Amino acid sequence: MTEPLVTIIEAGSFASIQDGGRFGYRHLGVPQCGVMDRAAFATLNHNLGNPLSRAAIELGPCSLTLSVNAPVTLSYQGSCHRLIHRRSNTSASKTLIPSSRITLDQGDTLELRYQGGSLYGYLGVRGRFALPKVLGSYCTDIQNGFGGFEGRTLKPGDQIPLTHTNLLDECTQGATRHYRPKPISRCRVIVNEPRLWPLLAKGQLTLLPQLSRMGLKLGLSKLHQSGLALAADEGERETKLSQLSQMLGRAASIPIFPGAIQLPPDGNPVILMRDCQTSGGYPVIGYVIERDLNPLCQLLPGSVIELHPIETATANALWSTNHVDWQPQ
Repeated sequence: MTEPLVTIIEAGSFASIQDGGRFGYRHLGVPQCGVMDRAAFATLNHNLGNPLSRAAIELGPCSLTLSVNAPVTLSYQGSCHRLIHRRSNTSASKTLIPSSRITLDQGDTLELRYQGGSLYGYLGVRGRFALPKVLGSYCTDIQNGFGGFEGRTLKPGDQIPLTHTNLLDECTQGATRHYRPKPISRCRVIVNEPRLWPLLAKGQLTLLPQLSRMGLKLGLSKLHQSGLALAADEGERETKLSQLSQMLGRAASIPIFPGAIQLPPDGNPVILMRDCQTSGGYPVIGYVIERDLNPLCQLLPGSVIELHPIETATANALWSTNHVDWQPQ
């Protein structure tokens, strides 16, 4: 019997195998990694009848083309890719609706063309990718070069083995859910550094174009005259932020994690994301709550957001009502 394989024909630099994340090793300096948008990822696996943390292909702002050598059921979740199914040995093709389930036959190809609007989409299979777990997870740690498929992003010629590729059955015949990232204009933050918070409170921040799974860099934009933000113009405020960051200095390294807002010496805040390091010495202004990280990661460069304080108890209540066990399965 032929081993089911997904063969990558074309892949951009933002395509990788990810799951819910790698947990329990931060004390050893191992980042969490995992999918950027957990809501889209969980919806994908729900539609396929998989455990919600089953590994999938994460596609950033790039395109992907693949083929299969045996019948395989797949589904896509997101709104930034156009899906085209091409039948084997024919010129027939069909544009698919995102979130629909599709069974590819031997030799068929699936094209996913990035068309903008958001940043991340997810492609999963009914069953699982037959890849080894590394430190309890299938996710790719791109910075450190392990996990996923050979510890790197996907490239043409890669062949990913599959297992348990049972096709559509009773548990996946129902209606599918479609996840469309909701635009977010304000992020809720647990304040950590009161001396720095007034500089950002009630002001606008612009997402800078340096795309990274490690963090989102923000630029200042028309801060309100509030608290310490008394400088006359944007440039003066940026200078003030930089001076404050240097005044506070690099403290002894502390544990950090996705959602932490660091202030490096250049004065441009950075919201740490899934691939961030496990410790750091830059001042931490606060922590974006988990619930807001999903829509935040989907924002395009140039988007404008505001940071608003939230009490820790309120953030914990929001987390407990939406918590999913992301341990890989």
